[in-house]
Amino acid sequence: MFIFRFIFLSFMVFLWGCGLTPQKPTNPTTIRESLYQQGAHSQWELRGQEWKSTVVPHDDIVKVALFLPLSGRANNLGRDMENAAKMAILQTNPKNVILKIYDTQSTEEGARGAAYQAKMDSPDIIVGPVFSKHVKAVKEILDKPMISFTTDQDVLGAGTYSLGVLPQNQLDSLMDYAKEKGKKRIGLMLPYTHASQKLLEEAILTGDVTENVFYNSGDLKHIQSMARKISHYDARSQAMESYKKSAGSSVRNRLKHVQTRGAYPYDAIFVSGTESDLEASVSFLRYFEVNPSEVKYLGFSHWDSENKPTLARTRAWVSGLPSHTDEAFKNAYQSRYGAVPDELAIFAYDALALISKISQDGSVSRYEILDPNGYVGASGLFRLKEDGTSEHALEIRELSPTEETRIERPAQNVFKATVVQ
Repeated sequence: MFIFRFIFLSFMVFLWGCGLTPQKPTNPTTIRESLYQQGAHSQWELRGQEWKSTVVPHDDIVKVALFLPLSGRANNLGRDMENAAKMAILQTNPKNVILKIYDTQSTEEGARGAAYQAKMDSPDIIVGPVFSKHVKAVKEILDKPMISFTTDQDVLGAGTYSLGVLPQNQLDSLMDYAKEKGKKRIGLMLPYTHASQKLLEEAILTGDVTENVFYNSGDLKHIQSMARKISHYDARSQAMESYKKSAGSSVRNRLKHVQTRGAYPYDAIFVSGTESDLEASVSFLRYFEVNPSEVKYLGFSHWDSENKPTLARTRAWVSGLPSHTDEAFKNAYQSRYGAVPDELAIFAYDALALISKISQDGSVSRYEILDPNGYVGASGLFRLKEDGTSEHALEIRELSPTEETRIERPAQNVFKATVVQ
């Protein structure tokens, strides 16, 4: 029987001099519950779009409003997340939670209409929406704590959190590992978007970024131009020409297929973008002789796919959720619903499992939402922060064109101790 762990990491506070309090992780308490828990269905019933236990007490009810795109262009995603949320409820079986689901219709206007409907039901906490514009629309109408799934940091804060894996979280993990392996100078090749600009600004603060370029998404000529620029192809090509002229014929013959010479201004290069942008960017970088044997390629988790041999040939390091927990969730979901879930469904599960855990006293406190030691759910170890961002414990994997992806560094089991004033 598949066993799934949802672990609440409790914490102790140690007094420290000068008014500082280090928050130190303790050994986690493990709560083991089967995803196929017998009897769970008999204790929960669906009335319209409202799920509640048949043994719900009259007092101390926590009303959860779940906003998902159940119709429109993103309805498949919405249905997968709805299933995952219900799976969490059926497993954790909270007695004092009422879950009501609202359809955002995959539009900003639909999200606004759903928020007005939810307002009449007076929810205590909101889960979702998925998209940033929908988050903003719901926030304008409902002033309640919100655990959303957007990765747009501009709409977070003031009680609005994201459970999604944020780009900065992934890049931080990659840069930290690269530095650990002696690659302290990082180049960045990013699409020209507001999100990428923010990513660069935060990355620069580490002091490790030595080179960066932006390219226009979907514009092959511009991607080629930026790849040529960040590769320093012209200067390195000129250096090779000069070297060949001064070298003997045997050296020239040996180097006749090598176009460039000289060191790169970075030890590793991070490339992001859509699937087609990534394929083009990496292809052009390889063409301009940014050699994976000399420069380590870095990327987000969506690089890791059997359908992307161009990326795999770079043997890039990628960051992502722990493989074993991700696969365990997908297997459990597929066993229950007969289909592979969208990659975002795992966060809907964790959001409802989290609320089930912290609402046992009939309320959801900011203190518990922001527990600095975090929680271990289907997606592994995570925590939410005051500014609305999340931090997930990510693993680092190395791609390979011929072998299975190798785990370079497992995700940590506890977060590093933090110090707060």
